[in-house]
Amino acid sequence: MKMNRRDFVKATGTAAVVALVGAPHLALANAKKVVVVGGGTAGTTAAKYLKRLDPSIDVTIVEPNKTYFTCYFSNEVIVGERDIKSIEVGYDDIKKLGVNVVFDSVEGIDGAAKTVKTAGGQSLAFDRCVVAPGIELMYGKIEGYSEAAAEVLPHAWKAGPQTSLLKKQLEAMPDGGKVVIVAPPNPFRCPPGPYERASLIAHYLKNHKPKSKVIILDAKQKFSKQALFVQGWEKFYGYGTDKALIEWRPGPDGAVSAVDVDTKTLTFGEVGDEMQGDVINVIPPQRAGKIAQVSGLADESGWCPVDQRSFESKLVPGVHVIGDACIAGAMPKSGYAANSQAKVCAAAVVALLNDGEVGVPSLVNTCYSLITPDWAISVAGVYKLGADGKIAEVPGSGGVTPMDATPDAHKREVEYAYSWYDNIVHDAHLPRLPGRLRRQGAHVASAYLVAGRPCGGAHRRLRDPGGHHAQNRRLWLSALQPAHHPGRQRQPGLAGDRHVAHRCGIYRLRCPGAAGYEEADRLFIHCPYGLRHPRLLYCLHHLPSPRR
Repeated sequence: MKMNRRDFVKATGTAAVVALVGAPHLALANAKKVVVVGGGTAGTTAAKYLKRLDPSIDVTIVEPNKTYFTCYFSNEVIVGERDIKSIEVGYDDIKKLGVNVVFDSVEGIDGAAKTVKTAGGQSLAFDRCVVAPGIELMYGKIEGYSEAAAEVLPHAWKAGPQTSLLKKQLEAMPDGGKVVIVAPPNPFRCPPGPYERASLIAHYLKNHKPKSKVIILDAKQKFSKQALFVQGWEKFYGYGTDKALIEWRPGPDGAVSAVDVDTKTLTFGEVGDEMQGDVINVIPPQRAGKIAQVSGLADESGWCPVDQRSFESKLVPGVHVIGDACIAGAMPKSGYAANSQAKVCAAAVVALLNDGEVGVPSLVNTCYSLITPDWAISVAGVYKLGADGKIAEVPGSGGVTPMDATPDAHKREVEYAYSWYDNIVHDAHLPRLPGRLRRQGAHVASAYLVAGRPCGGAHRRLRDPGGHHAQNRRLWLSALQPAHHPGRQRQPGLAGDRHVAHRCGIYRLRCPGAAGYEEADRLFIHCPYGLRHPRLLYCLHHLPSPRR
């Protein structure tokens, strides 16, 4: 059966973007132009997938910096567990794909004229524009705090020089000093980030400055993965005792309203209590990046409303907004969410440029947090577009590290976290296919099959939609067949993981309804790396990486 471009885009839909490795490139008779504003995680990923889905599209990234530093894993840099060069990423690889990179700042986006104006005087025409501006820190929301004040009281919420500054201050602090972290109100970039930072700083203090402590002054009354963080703090840092290395003060009593840079004093709470600190890390409230504000892409909330099927702006037609800046339903503002949104958006843009129909998206997010260098926790979720047009989490599809996970399981989470980092930074799943699936026991946290109906959550025993358990380090793959035997039908059976290792880790669903597994959505090995077309499943390379 032959498919034209429109039928192909309609059939695959945005949910199938990551499964398109090896698919024939699409080609247009007349080149279309897409300008991507912002070269961070979301922008670069979008540009890559635009070019891979349709090499004829003229794709240009506009980014002011020749390299950027990933915010994820920057907390390790602060405490000396990782060198800052290891989180620095350049643009040589994206250029090799045929993507143009303009190192300049964007001053305006004109949706009506379909042009992007740069500070250097260029005017870049586009048929579609993808904006990935990240966040803008709202210094003025805390009295006395400013961009200049951040050189004394660093935020370190945009990785790079600020990360190094906080690291130097921490190293210079005398034993017995006090580190104060000001956590921002919702919504903000990387919800677990301040608490991972507090954890790793506490680990550093425990080993190098044991008379010191970390205090979190928080505008919120709860936070992401709270139970798991508290469990780790109690285990490693004496949380809740008079010798605690970490103290958390929730809002409203912990909400910081003012800072005095000269005296390093914070004013907080409803009655205006004051606290001095030796190292003060102020993470201010946030909104969508500045270019989104000046270009009319953000609403009164400070964030960018979008059609959550295609990520096209509801305020400026023809312009799409992805990543931290957009309002994406139930999805958090995280690096992996940005990566997932970028792929969905890229497929939507390709469809729209070819008068195709935008598919119904399916998105994923996974996030790791380190409590010590050998103890990590995670959260994962799968998201679909609801009937109301908003992205919602699929019931029973996600979960967090179980509270009763073993120390070995937490240590494995650290390995997975390093692998996660390499995968998302290098986007290695495009040019490099998985070599094997990681060996796991039946009870190892995070091996699971996500289905269209609840069938056992994340971090439980692996279940298929029929309710069978994983047994004896085996994975039930009865509805799957090796991708390198596309014409061969395999009989249902219980496949040992060693055999799985030799199947390259890529499988196809036989067909909807095969062996009664018509509601199966994805096979995940620890975290949701992959999206599928109804007849194509793709598991990404997921191996532990050495620490840097």
